[in-house]
Amino acid sequence: MIKEKDILEAWSFLRRHNHSLPDELLDFIKESSLKVLANEAELDQRIAKAVEQACREQREGLKAVRDLINESYGVAGLHQNSDIAPWSELEAGGRFEEWLLAFNEAESLSASSEGE
Repeated sequence: MIKEKDILEAWSFLRRHNHSLPDELLDFIKESSLKVLANEAELDQRIAKAVEQACREQREGLKAVRDLINESYGVAGLHQNSDIAPWSELEAGGRFEEWLLAFNEAESLSASSEGE
């Protein structure tokens, strides 16, 4: 990735060794390049903040579902009958784990990313 130092070194070199381009054009190129670099850095920061916010919201959503699971026995009528399907049967390792397998995987991924 190009850094401010690289732009300034190139500009300095061209100012000393180039005789065909006017100094004003070289100055314009330098200033434009520095502005582009600053805009990219600002965009990177905004993207990082948006990703952090999305991750935070996803963790909160996962926690809300985990809290619901911890505070209840299961789901009534899941199999379109009056039986209650216990959470233990719906989570990873249970008879019907396919119902919440993606949730369990997301929860595991979230827990591992929090430790980083």
